[in-house]
Amino acid sequence: MKCKECKGRVIDIDGELSCEDCGIVQSISLESPKPQITKHRNSHEFLDHENDNAYGLGSVVGPEDFKGASRLRRLARREHGMGRKMKKAMFFISIVKSEFGLPNSAKLDMRNYYSTLSTKGVFTTRMSYEERAASIGYITIKEYGFGYTLKEICTILDVTMKKVGRNARLYARHLGKSHVFTMSNPQGMIEKYCTKFTDNRKFMNDILNMYHYLDNIVSSHPSTQYLAGITYFVEKLKPSKEFTKIQIAEAFETNPRRITEVVKRIKDTLNIKDTFGLTVEDIMEGIR
Repeated sequence: MKCKECKGRVIDIDGELSCEDCGIVQSISLESPKPQITKHRNSHEFLDHENDNAYGLGSVVGPEDFKGASRLRRLARREHGMGRKMKKAMFFISIVKSEFGLPNSAKLDMRNYYSTLSTKGVFTTRMSYEERAASIGYITIKEYGFGYTLKEICTILDVTMKKVGRNARLYARHLGKSHVFTMSNPQGMIEKYCTKFTDNRKFMNDILNMYHYLDNIVSSHPSTQYLAGITYFVEKLKPSKEFTKIQIAEAFETNPRRITEVVKRIKDTLNIKDTFGLTVEDIMEGIR
């Protein structure tokens, strides 16, 4: 069975036949009403109402006047409006899925998150559909471990970074997913930025190992400037230097001065003044 609105697949959820794409309730699984036979007092004629229209949940309510008709009409208008809003939201959620190559399960998660937030009344008229989808997409991208930063997401979707960041934290709190902002994928981020200037897998593995070694000493969030600093620190440990601080800064889209600050912090953490003659293996083994 296909949805009349968006032609999506209709599935049975707790007795309701709902579209899994737009969420519109098609009807409710009820037994077909039995035909009514009415006998007129002054006549031997019988009227068979088997083919008459029977009103029930999920039916179109017309102008007929019967008990509860006004309430049913109000409910029908409200449900229709909610269906249109969900359909519009799904359009922007689909854009997020397409732009970042997310799996279908991520799209389903975003739809469920949107529905939950809508039910809780979290959305306001100041939050555009684009910003809502981008904020929910940011949560989902973090949850699935994709190596996109908030700045990159907002640039690709052409939305305001400040609003999306604020909304994402609000939504995550209501969804019970505030922990996603402490989750990290340093390996994906290192590969993403380092492949701009090298394909040396050993170099990338050394950066990742150094990150984990430092993280065991002082836990740090893998921001782009922090990873850029570790990259330059590892580069300076190599016998033959290949990449300059400026090249690494450009690849990680950060300022060279920030890299210098991170390297100084790393040296202070490791209690190292000079890295001459040291290797990544030496540092991880405790040699200073």
